[in-house]
Amino acid sequence: MTGTKTFSAHGKFLLTAEYLVLYGATALAIPLRMGQDLQVMISREQNQGKIFWTARDQQKIWFEAVFDIKNHKVIQSNDADKAAYLEKLLNAAHQLNPSALDTNHNYYVETRLGFRPEWGLGSSSTLISNVARWFDVNSYALHFAISNGSGYDIACATAATPIFYTLTQKNLPHVEPIDFYPPFADQIFFVYSGRKQRSEKSVQQHQLKIEGLSAEILQASRLSKLMAKATMLHEFEEIIIEHNQMMSRVLLMPSAADTLLQDFPGTVKWLGAWGGDFMMVTWQNGIDELKNYLKSKSFDTVFAFQQMVVYDSVFEKK
Repeated sequence: MTGTKTFSAHGKFLLTAEYLVLYGATALAIPLRMGQDLQVMISREQNQGKIFWTARDQQKIWFEAVFDIKNHKVIQSNDADKAAYLEKLLNAAHQLNPSALDTNHNYYVETRLGFRPEWGLGSSSTLISNVARWFDVNSYALHFAISNGSGYDIACATAATPIFYTLTQKNLPHVEPIDFYPPFADQIFFVYSGRKQRSEKSVQQHQLKIEGLSAEILQASRLSKLMAKATMLHEFEEIIIEHNQMMSRVLLMPSAADTLLQDFPGTVKWLGAWGGDFMMVTWQNGIDELKNYLKSKSFDTVFAFQQMVVYDSVFEKK
């Protein structure tokens, strides 16, 4: 058959339990309004059995490739590393559902990121989620076939609200939608640090440090629950401070508050990969003053909580 299909997925922020979520800690995560779309156009024509892949962000084409379905290989691309990842992803999806692609057709795929690729908001996880739905396979099965990550980002990709995410057993996630929209949400902001790290590499680097830390896993789960229930800003800030101290002990690394923003008049927490991507900060004087302060520190990308979190029922009321 011919036709066009379109899929969409949310980006993600991991607010708590980074790394520890891999070992059973319950993490608090939020799906983002920024995400990625994938459109597939199927056609019957000469020289069939190819996937013509174009990846765009908000400004430009950032990756192109041609995938040969019959030989399971990328035969042309403008980036060898991205081509290798795409080849691995498509072959894993094919193994999960060998009948999804028809070699009597060509497929024209275009992806569109709603954020800059370097921001680390989930260019890989949103892609996995969209490809899984295209191939009609389980998104977690596809994720774990090619990644050593926890899968919380896969849960966020299709979540309608913030979530608690727990790996109850190996590769068996438990996802609980939660009511997380603090009364002080207008005092929570997200700041791009300019220090993007590859999550996969980050996990590998810190894996040995975390094994056997059962007390810290329980502590991370407790802090996740407390953060979701906090009704006062000072409670929220105390939880962040305790979480920072715990992760500094676990990873033997300083927190963002101790490195990039030492004199910041609020609390600061790394999100996701320790030492990269975005920071979550609390600030009581409005986003314009925050932007002016951060500009003096060479940080120029700032978003309010309300701009980022997916929680449509809340925004309809406000």
